[in-house]
Amino acid sequence: MAEGASLMSLEFIEIFGIPASGKTMLVNRLANEHGIMSRDAGLRKALNLERMGVVRWLLYKSGMSGGSFDEITVGLLDQGVLTDKRLFQCVFDYLVQANVAERNAEVALSSLLRTSREYALLKDEFPEGKILMDEGWVHRTMAVFGMRSESEAPVQWLKRYVDSLRAPKTVIYMKGDADTCLARITAREPKPRCWWNEWTSDEQKRALLQSLECFEIIINALELRGCRIFRSDGTVTGKMLDVLKR
Repeated sequence: MAEGASLMSLEFIEIFGIPASGKTMLVNRLANEHGIMSRDAGLRKALNLERMGVVRWLLYKSGMSGGSFDEITVGLLDQGVLTDKRLFQCVFDYLVQANVAERNAEVALSSLLRTSREYALLKDEFPEGKILMDEGWVHRTMAVFGMRSESEAPVQWLKRYVDSLRAPKTVIYMKGDADTCLARITAREPKPRCWWNEWTSDEQKRALLQSLECFEIIINALELRGCRIFRSDGTVTGKMLDVLKR
């Protein structure tokens, strides 16, 4: 690759935080008011009929159809969805060794498989530019590590997860308060959603608090890798825009 070519390559800007912390609001502001492409807008363009074969194949695999870890990851590599299976190996090892409940493990792996598909589709459709990823690799740590039953954070596993990532250059962290976010979720969604299905309010709050703890560890590890961190309350600052539009 010629010098300078990488400057024109696609860059993913990760926006992450616990549910109801303001991610979607910030993404919409950056997309609608400042012209930064959002993940949703990119996927709407990328998901055309020509790619439905890949999508159907991935959905089949993410349904935990009985294939072994190697069979699934080899298939993903063949489809061009994964470029490195270290991240999946890290998550797979953690779920097994931590004895994570089956329903939680299925949610975690399905989330990662869907995210792999989305990154691949976006990279294929947009060879250059910037895309706001509000459900990217960093955000997925919530589904993997935020549902554990033990109280102590799996620090070494979280660091291994970060080491397995192709770390983004820039991330925006929406740090929400667990009580406030839970109140917002309860107000707008009478029934628990996603991986909170059948969880009590206490279980939901525990997951939020654990996710906050995991995100702090992830941020520290990303900073050590030279990642630029914006801690945001939803305000679009001039410095943030300078980085996003550069």
